[in-house]
Amino acid sequence: MQAYHNFMSYNFFRLKLEADLTSRIDVVDSLLLDAKIGKQCKAFYRNQKKELRSALNEPNALKSYKLKLYSEDCPHTESQDSWESEEDTAICCIWPHIFPLNRMKLNENNLQIPERKSIKVLE
Repeated sequence: MQAYHNFMSYNFFRLKLEADLTSRIDVVDSLLLDAKIGKQCKAFYRNQKKELRSALNEPNALKSYKLKLYSEDCPHTESQDSWESEEDTAICCIWPHIFPLNRMKLNENNLQIPERKSIKVLE
């Protein structure tokens, strides 16, 4: 009976995270359709959408971490957008590839923990 309860708790959390990720992807889609945002923000949101989509196939801890990380608004202002170069836009969006998150192990508090062959989850 305890195993069933543990699975139901895990599954509820998983479904909630997936719904939240899907909701954020929908918001990002609507932001990308907005003609008022500049090139840097479009690149920022395209990267955000890609990362959120990939998070759908990650473990719950990583889903939660990526949802928090990729739910922020574009930090660029329109005045910055008009004078910054395409090179700046490219640099803005490559940092996740330099530090890939899918290699990290996270505990329930979203803190990085040392990678081990097996990790016992405390409940």
